[in-house]
Amino acid sequence: MGILILSILLLFSTPQDQQYNFTSAEKEQLHNGEVVVREEKIEGMPWPKTTSYTFVEISPLDGLAIFSDFKAQQNYIPRVMESGVKEYKKPWEIYASIKAEVPWPVNESNYTTGNILEHPNENHYRLIWYFVEAEHFNDTYGYISFHPFKGKTLMVYNSFVEPMTPFLAKLFQGKVRSENLEVVKAIRDHLNSFEGKSSDYLNTRREKVKAALREKEKN
Repeated sequence: MGILILSILLLFSTPQDQQYNFTSAEKEQLHNGEVVVREEKIEGMPWPKTTSYTFVEISPLDGLAIFSDFKAQQNYIPRVMESGVKEYKKPWEIYASIKAEVPWPVNESNYTTGNILEHPNENHYRLIWYFVEAEHFNDTYGYISFHPFKGKTLMVYNSFVEPMTPFLAKLFQGKVRSENLEVVKAIRDHLNSFEGKSSDYLNTRREKVKAALREKEKN
């Protein structure tokens, strides 16, 4: 790490850093526009839980508004062949259906997740997902969150998948980290494509999310 960059990172260290305990190397990665990836071993599970951090160039609200357009995910998330809303359980809780391309001999995988919109505080927006049903794995859960961090918007992507069989666990073992990173970069780049832009689409997505969150607060 360059001495100048290290000095800047140390100089501007704030209580926000303690929230994630970023190392100097991780701070430099974020500063350079890269993705910080951490893995956590889950006891008895073949794959780890993965948490990725990166900056995006839009507001936290816009991050949630764009990502929660499930129909559009098929257009930018790698290997997603089809995506969409299966059912609105509540305005803020949505069942999303996904058809994803996976390597031979499986070819494709269909699954459904429940997705809950959250607004933990004024500038923090989050979507959490949970397992509903799937063809080739037993469980999945995670979240994507957006909140201000050092004058930017920090995107945090947390994901865990439990494969259905040891065969599938072994088949995809070497791909879990690389494919997760590819997904996070694709999401980041898609969100950043909206930087500085105003459109009917984005305005509609914002209002839809805000209306759902207002409805949630009443319940």
